[in-house]
Parts: sequence; C-alpha cells; structure tokens
Amino acid sequence: MKLLYAAAATPQFALWKALVVGVLICLTTVPAYGQQNDHELGRKRFARWIYQDAGSAFQRKYPYAPVYVAGGLTAFGVLNFVDRWAADELPEGYKGFLRDYADVTNNFGGPLANIPVVGIFAVSLATPYERFQDAAFTSMETVLYAGAINYSLKFFFGRVRPEDTDNPLIFVLFSGNSSFPSGHANAAFSILTPWVMYYPHPVTYALLVVGAGGTAIARISRQKHWFSDVFIGSALGFATGRWLSMRHQRMTGDRPGGLDLSIHPVGGIDQRGIGLTLTF
Repeated sequence: MKLLYAAAATPQFALWKALVVGVLICLTTVPAYGQQNDHELGRKRFARWIYQDAGSAFQRKYPYAPVYVAGGLTAFGVLNFVDRWAADELPEGYKGFLRDYADVTNNFGGPLANIPVVGIFAVSLATPYERFQDAAFTSMETVLYAGAINYSLKFFFGRVRPEDTDNPLIFVLFSGNSSFPSGHANAAFSILTPWVMYYPHPVTYALLVVGAGGTAIARISRQKHWFSDVFIGSALGFATGRWLSMRHQRMTGDRPGGLDLSIHPVGGIDQRGIGLTLTF
C-alpha cells in the first residue's frame, strides 16, 4: 500500500490522471470531421487537433486489434530472451566512445528535451511555413500522447530495473517500479518521428537512428532498462508519431516534403569560408 501511495504521489502519475480525464472529456465533445482543409483554420487548427486526435483514437475501429495484441505478446516473449544477453554485454562495453556517445544521446529522451520541443513550436509560429508549424506541433503532441500511454504502462506493470535485479521477469503490478517501457526511448522517438514523416531526408533519418537509437542504447548500457523496455518504448513513440503525422497530413492535404541541404563557399577576397543552407 505504501508503494502504491508513493507512485500515486509522483508528478508523472499526476500527469497521467490529468490526461485520462482529458481524454474522457474528448470522447463526449469531439465534433464530426468534415472535408475542410485545416490550414484554412490558421493556428486554430492546433487547438482542434489536440482534442480531436484523442477522440479519434477511441472512435476508430481496429479490426486487426487481436492480431496486433497476439503479435505484441509474442514479440515481448521473444525479446525477454534477449534481455539477459543485452543486460550483460552492453554495460561491459560502456566505456570509451560508447560511453561518450551514450552520455550525449541519453539526454535526447530526458525531461530537458521537452524545452527545445516547445521552443521550436513557438519559433515555428513566427514563420509563414505551415509544414514547419505542423511538424513542430505534431512532435510536441506525440510526446504528450505517447508519454501518457507510456507512464500508464509503467504504473500498471511495475517492472524492476536491471540495476536492481538480474531477473528480467520480475513484474510487481502497481508497485512503483518503472522499468517497462522506457520513458527516455519513448520520448526520443516521439520527438523525432514526426520530423521524419514531414521531412523525409537522410538528415532526419540519421537523427532518428543516431539520436533516438542512441538514447535506447544508453538506457541499456546504464542498466536503467531491459532491451524489451527500450524496444516497446521506442515502438510506441514511433507508432504514435507516425499515426499523428499521417492524420494531420490528411486533414491539411499536405504531403511529406524534402529538405534541401546545400554546402557552398562564401566570403570575398580577404575572407573565405563555407556556408550551409537548409531549405524546408
């Protein structure tokens, strides 16, 4: 009982409760969606999306849901065999370049990562680029929705972290243990996936693989999570970001656009250098 009370007193659980209440309100207030291009609404589209998206997730039909659940449970069972191996091998190699790399990428999914996410959206509103605005908002919304699901699963399953046990099969429901799924991996993929969806380009692909993938590696190397924790957390963040991006693109009639990244010489007679131009 004390463990349950401690879990309920955390800021994460408070956020989870607030979002559950919000979703329940959305289910009773979501109006029918027409064929209007949401870009015609201007910035009001973001207020519309924040509540309609939650309602849409519950209103839509999932004919293959049993298949997805069965596949997920099977995959989780298989991943548990990898858990012991990864928990032994990756921490052993946590030195040199891997340590430096993991120390940097670990921050991509931490709480401070939310600051640039909100900041980029705020900056986007000062620009005339609607796709840029949509990508920034979708990234922020994905962090919110995927994080709510992620913390709900953490609270329910109560999996013990590898730094506290060598047995990956210890789950104590509602215990306050929070290994499954990985919140850092979930957040990193939530942040970056919409940018890949809106701007498919080797640069965004690299950010997703090197940045978000590095966050997942860091969590295992530091013995904060099992392999299956980061796999499920990453998959949840990616799937949520992909779904929200595709939904918003349908509602605006937008299609993914590429980035134009060019490097060119700059300067005059006395000064020379290299310029980098990014067009989106």
